[in-house]
Amino acid sequence: MTETVFSQQYGCNVDLYFGGEREKTFNHEYGPIKRSHFIITLVRNGSATLFTEDKHLTFGEGDIIIMFPEVEYHYRAHGNWSIKWVGVGSADLGLFLERLGITPASPIVKCCNREKAETLLNDIYGATKTPSPSQIMKLKALLCELISIIAESREKGVEPRIARSSDILAYIASHYTEDIKVSEIAKTYHIDRSHLERSFKKETGSSVRETIINFRIKKAQTLLRETSFSVSEIAKASGFRDRLYFSKFFHKKFGMTPSQYREQSKTGNDRLQNKK
Repeated sequence: MTETVFSQQYGCNVDLYFGGEREKTFNHEYGPIKRSHFIITLVRNGSATLFTEDKHLTFGEGDIIIMFPEVEYHYRAHGNWSIKWVGVGSADLGLFLERLGITPASPIVKCCNREKAETLLNDIYGATKTPSPSQIMKLKALLCELISIIAESREKGVEPRIARSSDILAYIASHYTEDIKVSEIAKTYHIDRSHLERSFKKETGSSVRETIINFRIKKAQTLLRETSFSVSEIAKASGFRDRLYFSKFFHKKFGMTPSQYREQSKTGNDRLQNKK
């Protein structure tokens, strides 16, 4: 039997606070205002400008804008303005959205299935008319389905975002014994591969591939100094594909074989320990 746990990385719990709609309101203006919860808004008709500290963003028909808790929002519509929205309470929705590249600085998503999203919003309103335990669970299911459309929309039209080096380093630390590919890391964090490589090197000074190799070689150094494992076992435990490749790479980097390094470390002369 095998089990896979998804909740830590992708799950989120949500509760409905309220729902609402606005129909053909001329030049509507919202804010500046902060709320204590998320607001998910689908634009049915019209366009608007979202004002932020450093830029203005335009959004309109078919877009979904997600407003985050305790973040100030201010937008102004241009002409007739029709929207539907729900207020959502959640302790971990922000982390889920962030993994999709949806943040307070980038809160707008082009909905990939506007008709379905609008139907879900209508169904949510309907479920609130007769509150009961079963209806409460139905509301949660409907909200989760709405959020899944947001996720699908982002996945179908991923916009590059600045890669967080801490995320990538944590991934490498968890997967260094595997055959890690940069393309797989980019896919995991919904980042364009080229953008990931550029931003990571800008932040750390090393490429992703160089960082993986350096992480493996440092692990091998530690095992050579602190264990009696064979060179073959250490090569495998450090993520190198075979003993011969590992030995050749190690010799090229340090000018000595893994065995010679081990013997030297026993004398207390470990000047190469932190060499990159």
